Parts: sequence; C-alpha cells; structure tokens
Amino acid sequence: MEALNVIKRIKKLLLVMVVVYTVSFIIGYFTVPLGFYSTPEREEVIRNVLTQEPLKSVGQAIVLGDLLTAILLTFLTNFGVGAFLTTTLTGIFFPIPILVSIYRGWLIGLLYYEIFKSLPLTVVAVGTLIFEWGGYVLSSAVGVNIGLSLLFPSRYRLTNRFEAFKEAWKDAGRIYPIILVLLVVGAVWEVLGIHLLI
Repeated sequence: MEALNVIKRIKKLLLVMVVVYTVSFIIGYFTVPLGFYSTPEREEVIRNVLTQEPLKSVGQAIVLGDLLTAILLTFLTNFGVGAFLTTTLTGIFFPIPILVSIYRGWLIGLLYYEIFKSLPLTVVAVGTLIFEWGGYVLSSAVGVNIGLSLLFPSRYRLTNRFEAFKEAWKDAGRIYPIILVLLVVGAVWEVLGIHLLI
C-alpha cells in the first residue's frame, strides 16, 4: 500500500521516464533504417555489447544449459547495476538517471532493430522490455526524485534538504520490492526465452 502512495506521489516523474525511455528507444531504432548507422558500425556496437561481461557469461551459461546461473547473473546485473547503481544511486546528481535512461533506451532501440525482424525474438524481446523497462522506469524515477529532494525539499513539505533526502530514500525503499519482482520476472523471461530459441 505504501508503494502505491509513492507511485501516486511521483507519477509525473514516472511519466517523464516512460517518455524518455520510449523516445530514446524510437530514436535508436530508427537510426538504422535512416542510415545513421551502417551495418558494420551497428554490428560493431552489438559485438561490443554482447562480448562484455556479464552478457558474455550469461550467453555462455545459456548455451551450456545452466539456466539458473544465467537467470541469477541477469537479475543481479539488472538489479544491482542497471537499476540501483546507474539510475537510483546516481540520482544524488539529479540529471544522471535521465542521461543513463536516454543512452540505455537509444542503445536498446539500436539493438532491437534486427530482433524485431523475427517473430519469436520479438516475443522474447517485448516481454523483456515490459518487465525490465518497468523496473528501470521505476528505479530512474526514484533516482530523479532523490535528486530533486535535495534541490526542492518542499516536494516533501520540508525546508531541510537532508530530511527531504531521507524521505526520498525511504520512498525508494518502498518502491524497490516492485523493482525486484519486475527484474526477477524479466530475467526469467529473457533467459528462458533465449534458451527456447537456441
């Protein structure tokens, strides 16, 4: 119930983050057919993304059939790095979660251009987007809220910045169980989907 109250309180930030992710995804997606990225450039970006850790280890675990390890690595990366470190904790420096979200949306749009050419891959990708982006939208919104609490403590009807900052972190704690569930389901969906396709 507390989480729903927080969601109501930050609904404008949630809407802003949905727009940021969606617009940046669309821009990333359309950079390919509009010729901003040649095939070799796009393939280089994809190769760089897929050969870096932890994605490399996740891919190896899926190929070896070690789905539990793949799910765990996917979840820990998405929750620890993708949500907490890059979009919530960085909220202390207000615009960083927004900048990270713009880059992430653009990159995923760029990568999904090829994925959307295959119906089975599209099903896996859309499910992944729904769950993981849901978690990232929430984590980004609470990160921005944390930064804004320092700039505008009146958001919490307070005059003391530190007290507003503490309240914003409490709100983040109320939302994080939802983020956790979304990212667990997203990791299971993604890994099992990829496993079934190979």
